[in-house]
Amino acid sequence: MAARNPRLAVLIDGDNVSADAVDRLFEALAALGDATVRTVYGSQLSSRKWTEAADRHALSLGRRIPQATGSNATDIEMVIGAMDILAQDIVDGFCLVSSDADFTPLAIRLREAGKTVYGCGPKAPERLRNACHGFIAMQEIMPPAPPANVVVFPQLRLEPVIQAIRRAIDKHAAKNGWANLSAVGNELPQELPGFKLKDYRTASLKKLAQKAGCFDIREATQGRKTTCVRIK
Repeated sequence: MAARNPRLAVLIDGDNVSADAVDRLFEALAALGDATVRTVYGSQLSSRKWTEAADRHALSLGRRIPQATGSNATDIEMVIGAMDILAQDIVDGFCLVSSDADFTPLAIRLREAGKTVYGCGPKAPERLRNACHGFIAMQEIMPPAPPANVVVFPQLRLEPVIQAIRRAIDKHAAKNGWANLSAVGNELPQELPGFKLKDYRTASLKKLAQKAGCFDIREATQGRKTTCVRIK
């Protein structure tokens, strides 16, 4: 049986990060683990963009109480949320989505508690970056804006198919974690109804798994040549 994916608590500072970045954020995080806890904090969560992002990604809305109305209210609520999750010990790591260097002490505290800590934000303040095990600069996962006269056709997000491939591998993996890629492919329509390779602009499941970047692939000989896949 393949090893369990690390469980992550993704805590988003909605006053510091745009809702437009959330789709790409979860695509990037899919390579790091399962975003088990997903919470966004902020004073603007009733906006249309944040409401739609919360629906798409099953985000919980962080507390917003009348007593917390100052400029640091969101930061305080996010720290309280992180410490509550830490006390429950239900995740293996945290992703703090903000460029606010004031979260540096929180990142240090979580790391000292034995949790893996990732940061992600529009900027990468040195103090916060150094306190994390890794930092994802938002501009690295956001596509450049197209010219005004170019029409961009939407591509399907990789996160759902990555999770579906992981579930299919878990069903078919041997004790060493490797699964027959053909068996995984046969399982995908059940794990992700309506799945079609052409929708992801790739010619084969092998190339799609390589594109995802979170799977190992090898060729094995078991009477005949077989392609195998496992979770990194």
